Amino acid sequence: MPTIKPVSDLRSYTDVLKDVAEGAPVFLTKNGHGRYVLLDMKDYDRIKAGGRLLREVEAGR
Repeated sequence: MPTIKPVSDLRSYTDVLKDVAEGAPVFLTKNGHGRYVLLDMKDYDRIKAGGRLLREVEAGR
């Protein structure tokens, strides 16, 4: 189950950051709507690498 918290919880950001783990992002809402995502650095690197791979595949077409 995803972790969803209001952005106002960032006032005590250490409590929010402890919930971020590899494969378990924390979704932040603003005014009841999804707005931000906090990712583990490994997840972020994986997403960036996937984007690079897709661009290289597209360039090879």
